[in-house]
Amino acid sequence: MSLVKTVSFGIYKKFFIDKFYWVFWGNRDEVEYLKNLLSLLKRKIKIKYIYSSDEINKIDYRLCLGIIKSDGVNYKNYSIQKNTINRYWNTLNLEEWLEKEIKILPHDIYINGINEFKLTLNLSEKNSLFNKINVSVKRIFDIAFSVLLFVTIFPIFIIINFLVLINDGFPTIYKQIRVGKHGSLFNIYKIRTMIKKAEKNGAQWSTKNDKRVLFIGKYLRKMRLDEIPQLISVIQGKMSLIGPRPERPEIEEDLKLKIHFYNLKHLIKPGISGHAQVSYRYGASVSDSSIKLGYDLFYIKHQSLFLDFLIFFKTVKSVINMAGSESI
Repeated sequence: MSLVKTVSFGIYKKFFIDKFYWVFWGNRDEVEYLKNLLSLLKRKIKIKYIYSSDEINKIDYRLCLGIIKSDGVNYKNYSIQKNTINRYWNTLNLEEWLEKEIKILPHDIYINGINEFKLTLNLSEKNSLFNKINVSVKRIFDIAFSVLLFVTIFPIFIIINFLVLINDGFPTIYKQIRVGKHGSLFNIYKIRTMIKKAEKNGAQWSTKNDKRVLFIGKYLRKMRLDEIPQLISVIQGKMSLIGPRPERPEIEEDLKLKIHFYNLKHLIKPGISGHAQVSYRYGASVSDSSIKLGYDLFYIKHQSLFLDFLIFFKTVKSVINMAGSESI
């Protein structure tokens, strides 16, 4: 039966899943925005773009998953097709679709329609529904799992430090200042994966195939083993296992000036792994940070223990596949 199910699903995926698509009816600027966003995601979603009501007749209702509509487009001239649309397709506006299907809160779309106070209130109210119980249970889980994990992998931790020592000498562990909950500063500890004077010219983004990364460091980053010492910050209560990744204050000052609502990621504790890390590729630019913020805001709005477990298992999958972080 398992073999039959596997073969059946393989056939279904090959001939049917890839044929289904969403339809987006919006203006050209929004089309470019959506195309650019989807091209950067790990998950591939098929979308057909239309620009007028005449093109609705070309949609195959058997393969169309739904219609995404823009608030910036006048739809008065599609009244004839309206009953057909409501009969066959799920219709969502762009913001609803991004949050429901991509699991991202499109903060950059909200810029003209909502201010920071209103968005903050929205996130805080949603969060407060489960706040007391959720935070307490999450804290217990953070401490218990961090201690268990650190004790379990301590022999590996010793071996890794020895390999770094052979590769580039002392120190094998370094600390950095990061920005935490409500903008407070704290130290995180990481196994050193770069040469000793990697930042002699100041803080900078890490890039793909960065020449400053040690030979052993490349593999530690892929498996995220360089982040083992951060369990100390979790036990101290400065971080959580799951949450937005904390950024360095030097880089964050620049991001706050260029990205709307960036401060909102500090409504909760930062995490070793998070929704942005498992959903989006490694980012080393302001544009990437803006997209990652959308994932962080989605997590803040919808955070729950169930979502934490999903992110945790995706993180484990990422470690096993050696598709880990290249973060600075």
